[in-house]
Amino acid sequence: MRACRRRAPGSPASSGSERVGGKCWRRLRLKGLIDAVLLEANHAAEALKIVRENDEPIDLVVSDVAMPGNMNGIEMAAQLSNAHPKMKVVVMSGYQPEALAMEPSWYFIEKPFSASEVSSEDS
Repeated sequence: MRACRRRAPGSPASSGSERVGGKCWRRLRLKGLIDAVLLEANHAAEALKIVRENDEPIDLVVSDVAMPGNMNGIEMAAQLSNAHPKMKVVVMSGYQPEALAMEPSWYFIEKPFSASEVSSEDS
């Protein structure tokens, strides 16, 4: 699971780290496109804790369906969506989307995929 907190565009392309909630997170900047802080979790419980403790809104959650621990990516995304309805959700899996209990507003990426297959769309 990766949660991105969007920043104002316009900074040069670079990456680095930033302190968020007492932890050091990766920062990604693409000139004129995005300036985001990437909040990364190793399992669903950690992701839920990160979101709960984060002071700023999180715009996007990207998660695989299969995750370590007691909760899968679909269950985690459902909890996050219920608590933060404006948060966009992208779920990726090797399973067909019809076999997953996804919300209609979520986005799906079938694995495996290449970077050229993932594109930005305004909704």
